[in-house]
Amino acid sequence: MKDTPWGIVQVLTKDNYDRWKNQMKIYLMMQKLWTVVQTESDSVSTNVGAGSSNEIDNNELALCIIQSACGSKILDEISHLNTAKEAWNFLAWRYGSELEATPDIEQGRVGDNVRHCIKLYKCVEEGDEKGVELFLSLAEGRRALFLTSDSDRRTVLHVAAIAGHVKVVEVLVREGEDILLKMHDNMGNTALALAAYLTGKTEVAECMVEDKKGGRIRQNLLAIANNDGEIPLLLAADRGHKRMTRYLFSKTPYKVLNEQDYDKRVLLLERCIREEILDVALGLLELYLELDQLPPESLPDVFLALRALAKMPYAFLSGCQFGFLHNFIYNCFNKF
Repeated sequence: MKDTPWGIVQVLTKDNYDRWKNQMKIYLMMQKLWTVVQTESDSVSTNVGAGSSNEIDNNELALCIIQSACGSKILDEISHLNTAKEAWNFLAWRYGSELEATPDIEQGRVGDNVRHCIKLYKCVEEGDEKGVELFLSLAEGRRALFLTSDSDRRTVLHVAAIAGHVKVVEVLVREGEDILLKMHDNMGNTALALAAYLTGKTEVAECMVEDKKGGRIRQNLLAIANNDGEIPLLLAADRGHKRMTRYLFSKTPYKVLNEQDYDKRVLLLERCIREEILDVALGLLELYLELDQLPPESLPDVFLALRALAKMPYAFLSGCQFGFLHNFIYNCFNKF
């Protein structure tokens, strides 16, 4: 094993981090520099006028020692870091052995195709925004964004959307942009579709739908259907995620809704009524201007929606004004 110039600490490789860490800590303590590694990064800066001269000198010395004890490839990975603490934490995150496979990984969420990205997936599942950013700053980081698992063809963005960590989703969307957003799993679901169906967390959907930097709505993303022909709005309504359904309805272009097959449009209406998302149901009914032009054989499907409403007798309390439901029902019958 190759040693450093001091003969006390071995040169760090990808295989000897635990031993290297212990040796390096002892050496830094002997040089009275270990406190620099423990100091918060914000309090030690190499900028002129920030921190005392002694603090800056000690930080530079500790950082130089850490860098000198790294192999050339590892040195390239930390050369952009400015403090000893940042370098130390990065190496612990990158090469530490304390990270173990989570049940999701063991069960196949992360397959052999992305096994080398296990730490990225671990950070995503734990909501470690900084850890995700660190991984993506590596040479292979951007490539890892677009890798898919062997079992279900899901990307790291799919995993983040399911986990529901908003900040992590923001980082991944910023780095992967529209290409990553449009990637789908083996069921045809985008990350947005999974968020709509599995979690109903509106804030996650907002990160993907709204391009705040570009000042636009990603309308194409809202129109991507899965293998069953269902767009994210349909999936959200099916699970009764009220806030998510209302949000997606407000962002999905009317053109997209009207271009759906009539059975999908009626299915969406039926789901909204069944889950008591009646404001969206009324909006859909007003939007579906061509329902009265459907052929007779289509009418049974249309009346699925009315049958769903008929199963809600508690919605018609004795002695109350019809109000919203009054308008809804009359809009239904005015179509025919």
